[in-house]
Amino acid sequence: MVIDYATVAVDYAILPADYTTVAVDYDTVAVVYTTMVVDYATVAVDYATVPVDYATMVVDYATMVVDYATVVVDYATMVVDYATVVVDYATVAVDYASAIRC
Repeated sequence: MVIDYATVAVDYAILPADYTTVAVDYDTVAVVYTTMVVDYATVAVDYATVPVDYATMVVDYATMVVDYATVVVDYATMVVDYATVVVDYATVAVDYASAIRC
């Protein structure tokens, strides 16, 4: 998966930041999306870059490109089970110099 973090704004309330330099190892990230509600009407996915194995209906997310600039998530109804989220912090780099602080 290729994410354009320049267009991603995550408000952690404590530290809204510019995550342009964040790299997360998605091989080790597991999130329970069963309770996540996304407004797909505003989600734009470049399907030309999404290879799907229709025999097994498996999407190769490693090569999937999502235009996050047009993604709107209803955070009021989003519940993520962080107990199942594992992030390889060795690959996470946050550019705190560009962080926007309250």
